[in-house]
Amino acid sequence: MAHARLAQFLYWLGQYEAALRAYREALAHNPGDTGLRREYGQLLLWTGRHREAVAVYRKLMRELPGDENLPSEYLEAAAGARPMDDRERNWVQDFYRSRFLAKEPLQLSTLVALGRALSAAGLLVEAAAVFEVGLKQAPEDMGLRLAYADLLVTMGRNSEAETQYEILLQKVGKISREPSP
Repeated sequence: MAHARLAQFLYWLGQYEAALRAYREALAHNPGDTGLRREYGQLLLWTGRHREAVAVYRKLMRELPGDENLPSEYLEAAAGARPMDDRERNWVQDFYRSRFLAKEPLQLSTLVALGRALSAAGLLVEAAAVFEVGLKQAPEDMGLRLAYADLLVTMGRNSEAETQYEILLQKVGKISREPSP
């Protein structure tokens, strides 16, 4: 337990390399602690170790199949693990088919992560469809709109991308004109 607390403390101090070592030590003593493993996975994501995070989340997905937040974390890890391997690409495609196309309600964070993962997998049309659904749910989400605009550029849909960038600029202008409290 002391190793876990130390790992968390180091994480919050921004001592990420030391925190990673402390998490590994804590997990050596408590390998079945899914909460601790999840924190470790989040730190791996935060530090850009996407492939390692994928392995952590893959195991967590098997152990905690009903957890609603795990898919978005797994998808974020998969999106960053470039080039994406076939196993991850297949999982992303299966998730898209079984959850998104089946019209299952998904959290916005999951939609964003799915769009990014689909894009990383080279499934650009599918990624655009996911981002469009996300924007219907949260039209004010600037990060989502920016990801969508960037994807449209990648797809060569420049006039549509320009429209999205203009919306973003209008939103930024509105923010900059609002008086400070």
